[in-house]
Amino acid sequence: MAQKIYLSTVIVNKDYQPRVQLNEVEVQNYMDLIQQGAEFPPIVVFKQAESYILASGFHRFEAHKRLELLEINAEIRQGRHIDILIEAIQSNARHGIRLTNDDKWHSVTLILRDSEGKNWSDNHIATLCGVSNHLVKKVRLELFPEEIKNSSVVAIRSGKEIEIETKNIGPKNEKPISPDSLSKKLSSKVHDLVKVLILFKESHNQPDIEIPNEFDEAIHEFVQWYNGKKGA
Repeated sequence: MAQKIYLSTVIVNKDYQPRVQLNEVEVQNYMDLIQQGAEFPPIVVFKQAESYILASGFHRFEAHKRLELLEINAEIRQGRHIDILIEAIQSNARHGIRLTNDDKWHSVTLILRDSEGKNWSDNHIATLCGVSNHLVKKVRLELFPEEIKNSSVVAIRSGKEIEIETKNIGPKNEKPISPDSLSKKLSSKVHDLVKVLILFKESHNQPDIEIPNEFDEAIHEFVQWYNGKKGA
């Protein structure tokens, strides 16, 4: 249920503002509409002691403030720091002025700088902020380049948090395979395949099926060529 609150009791904290800056044209438009008697959806605030923290409606609030109005229509909620942040980010991602690329980057940054939000999966953060997984990965890598290698994230699945280890994700530092080892593996695979073809031929009583010798020879020629190139 929305109610009137005094503008003087509302705290505008930049830590909950997903936009890099307000759109001056939009603020002026709101001011003009307010003076014409237009009604707007209530802003969303979170109760904190005797004050309220603004979570949604930054442009509307600024327009009321510049017009030196005393009150504004607001929806009052209760919640933690992360709840305020989520409301601020989602409300801007869902409606209002279109987010710029800088706004999107800033939104993801706000989540990742939160002690709880930084442990969420890239996919969950991307959904909250209305951005791509790729952007979240880029921001995370810039903020925590060292922590990425040995960390875990929390994925939200069916409303439940699932911790995922990330330290083993990514390319492994395996030793390069030697030419001799490759030759043995290829030869072994070729002979295994030939055995399978023979068994298929016999079990299905298909005497007309012939196993071309060229196949086996071609593989061995490749192995010899590869060894020659590696040894050159």
